[in-house]
Amino acid sequence: MLTTGATDLTLDAGGAAAVNIGNTNATSISLCNGTSCDTINLGTNADADAINIGDNTDTLTVDTAEFDISEQREKLPSMTAVMPER
Repeated sequence: MLTTGATDLTLDAGGAAAVNIGNTNATSISLCNGTSCDTINLGTNADADAINIGDNTDTLTVDTAEFDISEQREKLPSMTAVMPER
């Protein structure tokens, strides 16, 4: 399903299905590759997402002056041991 509006273009599936781009014969995908492209959002909805990039045979290159990777982990409650008196 391809829809256009006054200022946007939306590519989506007609229902709960995958949208595949370049899976069979494409040798590369160019996304947001212009001077007016400022932001790429992946998995920013309010649900849990898995964002996978590559596999064990791939090389990941990030060419930027500022790049931060943060991982949020569940904080475990602190534990205090109480020793019995003798």
